[in-house]
Amino acid sequence: MNIDLALIDMDGTVYSGDKPIDGVNSALDFLRENNVETFFLTNYACRKRRNYSEKLEKMGLEISESEIVTSGWLTAKYLTQEFPDSEVFVLGEDGLRRELIDAGVNLVEKCESPDVVVVSNKHDLDYGDLREMLQGVDKNTEILGTNPDETIPGDDGEIPGAGTIISAVESMTEKTAEIVGKPSKNAVKTVTEMKNVDPEDCVMIGDRLNTDILMAEENNMKSVLVLSGVSGEDTVENSDISPDHVLDSIAEIEKVL
Repeated sequence: MNIDLALIDMDGTVYSGDKPIDGVNSALDFLRENNVETFFLTNYACRKRRNYSEKLEKMGLEISESEIVTSGWLTAKYLTQEFPDSEVFVLGEDGLRRELIDAGVNLVEKCESPDVVVVSNKHDLDYGDLREMLQGVDKNTEILGTNPDETIPGDDGEIPGAGTIISAVESMTEKTAEIVGKPSKNAVKTVTEMKNVDPEDCVMIGDRLNTDILMAEENNMKSVLVLSGVSGEDTVENSDISPDHVLDSIAEIEKVL
């Protein structure tokens, strides 16, 4: 497999919780030794790239901030390019707001006919938040979703993710949100243009069929599903989404590249 750029999911692929996946450092060394550039993608929008690089460093993983792509960072980039000077309301966490503010996005405190609404994870979501969305979004408001993940890992099991909240907003407003993170074409376009490579020369390595592998499938990228995270062998057998390769973990990446 001739590859110029590897797009690598993080949680469930590079690490699990606060522990690196066994053999991940050797796998990354193999990619670097073979001149394969890397981006590390996460759909979680509530932390900045710097926070992830610091977390990875504590695990003994040498991954720079410039190699990390979060759905929050993608959203900030998309807003500054496609909606400059627009009024933007965020239904999400403070970390996402800080990401957008740092990028120069014009945030508003109340959802009163904004140009754009960004919907993401919000751990303290309540009835008032949904009511504000229902009453504040008008026919001209664009809705962006940071990512479609319906669940995310929690300390005591899976918890509701951004996709669940986006579905509620879409149902209430009768609008369809545009997804900015994985598996969107926007995510692929952004990272491949940054490295000036074609999607056909990229591989997506991840643990979720419906985001990581779907994104690869829809954008003519090679795909490697690892079984160290969300999707298991039974999921693959019962899915219409087909990875090119299935490995126990990223530690085995040398088998297919």
